[in-house]
Amino acid sequence: MHLTEEQILIQQAAKQLAHQVVRPQAKQWRNEKQFPHSAIKALSEAGFMGMLVDEKWGGSQTDYVSYALVIEQIAKADAALSTILAVHNSVGCMPIANFGSEFQKELFLKPLAQGNLLGAFCLTEPEAGSDAKNIQTKAEKHGDGYILNGVKQFVTSGKNADIAIVITKTGDAHNAFIVPTNTPGFTV
Repeated sequence: MHLTEEQILIQQAAKQLAHQVVRPQAKQWRNEKQFPHSAIKALSEAGFMGMLVDEKWGGSQTDYVSYALVIEQIAKADAALSTILAVHNSVGCMPIANFGSEFQKELFLKPLAQGNLLGAFCLTEPEAGSDAKNIQTKAEKHGDGYILNGVKQFVTSGKNADIAIVITKTGDAHNAFIVPTNTPGFTV
């Protein structure tokens, strides 16, 4: 496979960021159990937090090969950070990009894609694992909104995310809810 000139430039930018920002701090983050806030800021400034999101919504709208190249370069310096980046871009931003209303895109997707908010994805549960058909988290209609009840585990960026995409059951259907993590009742 031959990379385009743009893909090569994106790969080089990610490699440079990984070398200059990520690698020098990765051991400290790991040893001191620190969340890599400074790296998230650098990834945001590089346009890597909304790689698959349309420019209209604050993203850099790159192709999937470029996205994979960035994840690969960041993973070489710090695997945990590459997971944070991949989760944020894929299952953090893309459900809103693909299925969100214009209001939701403006309110949530734009700041996610610009790196001003961090996204998480909540599927896995203690009793069901990642088997969506067996999840126990329920969403019940309450007035104009919903009340969600359940427990999730193994949530990348769970303690640090601003927005969580929470997978629930509503009757026999499965739904994804956008939940700001400062919502009353949301606990980590």
